[in-house]
Amino acid sequence: MKDNEIPRYHSRKGAERAIDDADTIWEIIGKAKYVTLSMVTEEGEPYCIAISHGYDREKNCLYFHTGFEGKKISALKANPRVCAFVLDDEGYVYGRCHHEYRSVICYGTIHEIEGREAKLDALKTMFCCLEETVPDAENAMRARKLDDMPLTNVNMLRMDIDGFSGKISSHRK
Repeated sequence: MKDNEIPRYHSRKGAERAIDDADTIWEIIGKAKYVTLSMVTEEGEPYCIAISHGYDREKNCLYFHTGFEGKKISALKANPRVCAFVLDDEGYVYGRCHHEYRSVICYGTIHEIEGREAKLDALKTMFCCLEETVPDAENAMRARKLDDMPLTNVNMLRMDIDGFSGKISSHRK
């Protein structure tokens, strides 16, 4: 999918509030420190979690660090199709019964990242995103000595994004 092609998965009430600009979509994703990842369990039950993430706009994906087993992993193995909800919450407007926000839903497929170098790249991308406000984040990562770690006990997931849906509160546009 190209940046300027943001497919719609459903018609939406309030289409004038749609965010159609890829730069704005990625700005919202980059501003968030976590997403709500929604999936379906093996039993067909909805399941969602808040999880920190990193992103790579060029590869059109999100990265997640997680354990090797548990309800989330079982659900993702049964059905790797997911959506991730991102909220840029600007707060409640007192006296107006209104909330200011921008939101994005990313649709895609989760893949477990295989191989040490691929895991290392994903982990570094995630750290850079999460620690972008840390002075000298690159050196802070080097201090962790990631390059020297075997990473056999690290599980990284990649969500390949195949579509977005963005929305802005009615009073912001």
